[in-house]
Amino acid sequence: MDFKNYINNEEFETKKYEFKEIVSHKNYEKWAKEITAFANTAGGKLFFGIDDDENVVGLTKEQVKNEILYINDICDKKIHPRIKYTYEKIKIEEDKYVLEVFVFRNEQTPVWLTRTDEQDVIYIRREGQSVIAHGDQIEELVLSSKRKPYDSESSNYSYSQLSFSDLNNLYKEKNNTDNDITIKQLKSINAITNDGYISNGLLLFSDNCEINNCNIACRIWPGLTKGSSVMLDRKTFKGNIIQILNFAKNYITLYTKQGLIKLDKGGRNKIVSYPDRAIDEALINALAHRDYYIDGTQIDLDIFLDRIQISSPGSFLFPGNAQDYSMRNIPSKRRNEVICKIFELCNLMESSGSGFDKIADSYSGFAVNYQPTIYSDPAQFIITLKDLTYTKEEFYEKHMQVSFDFKSPRSGNREYDYKLLEFCLETPKSRQEIQEFLELSDRKNFIYTILNPLLDSELLLTTQASPNAPNQKYYTNKEKIRYKV
Repeated sequence: MDFKNYINNEEFETKKYEFKEIVSHKNYEKWAKEITAFANTAGGKLFFGIDDDENVVGLTKEQVKNEILYINDICDKKIHPRIKYTYEKIKIEEDKYVLEVFVFRNEQTPVWLTRTDEQDVIYIRREGQSVIAHGDQIEELVLSSKRKPYDSESSNYSYSQLSFSDLNNLYKEKNNTDNDITIKQLKSINAITNDGYISNGLLLFSDNCEINNCNIACRIWPGLTKGSSVMLDRKTFKGNIIQILNFAKNYITLYTKQGLIKLDKGGRNKIVSYPDRAIDEALINALAHRDYYIDGTQIDLDIFLDRIQISSPGSFLFPGNAQDYSMRNIPSKRRNEVICKIFELCNLMESSGSGFDKIADSYSGFAVNYQPTIYSDPAQFIITLKDLTYTKEEFYEKHMQVSFDFKSPRSGNREYDYKLLEFCLETPKSRQEIQEFLELSDRKNFIYTILNPLLDSELLLTTQASPNAPNQKYYTNKEKIRYKV
């Protein structure tokens, strides 16, 4: 067969045609990116058995059989979401074939390839080449997608196969009732299908939820940026939506401050870092509206000296970017209707979509620099809540009274514990910095009677794994202290 006649004498490599000599096993990205790009753009055909000089070198019948199995394996494991493609074996001569892979344009976009470095990359076709998509190109893929919302897809589980004690307990608490959510209620919001299978949305509320993307990463930073210093704490948690919500709220409570502000006329007012309502609404928004289709991602919660940032995977659902809108003027639109309806049943969300208004109301009356902000790019949505206790150091010294309790070690000199832990509370300090701060000159005595007992009791932690690392610094373990007013 004349192969060029088979493809109608068109230019060899075009927007819809791509040619490879072999199916590379050593570097699958060489050909898998072509399949990914076709799925994101307008579909196309990938031919194996054509060399760089556009000559037909062909594959044996046995090679074709083995390569089809390998291509299937890579597409199943490395390309997401699932795509549709077919094969055609084109016989050139006896035991000499060209393998054609016909890739359909995917209804669910963007489609991404997990490379050998574990990075998820989105490819598109441009001028006969497969290139990495960026910015507006990714946004266009998201907006053009015809995919069914993740949470409304049916799972493989029936309602009777799983337990929902966390969900039922929350429902009873928020509705002041002794009754569980009924199957009728869940069917009315499409959380259960007529044949008894639960949706992905309800699966995310099951007691033993094992969905990879239902997780959160929480981090503590001592400064104002991630690059300013070492990370003080990092914890990740995987569970159902209710467990994640509770974990995040407890984490924020543990690592934020309460204090008193002196009033001009005498007396003091209590102030907390973040309004409870703002925290609740921001976390619920992240859990309800994140894109659960994007594998390998999580909600990120970063606590800085002056703010909390909550980042959820997925693009903004309206034209432009979130930062182009006023928080009070964002229209109500849901990415995950079933999840939102379950939150409604538990009185954690309203059908009117007033969550952002409640966050803004929580900060009403505070100065402009304390107001919450929103931001989006093609990959994420971020809400930033400002710490109401944060201001200049002189304000803390003159007006704020913040203290904490802890259980001191039994051995050694405990005279300096509080002062040392307070000094290392926000920023890691070196041994020399601590000694100079405490005005202690005896290095050996300091290490054995003051420093080591705090390390042994884990009240003090190190930034380096090796105790004698040259750049070793020490910081207070906030899990071992308790703030008090």
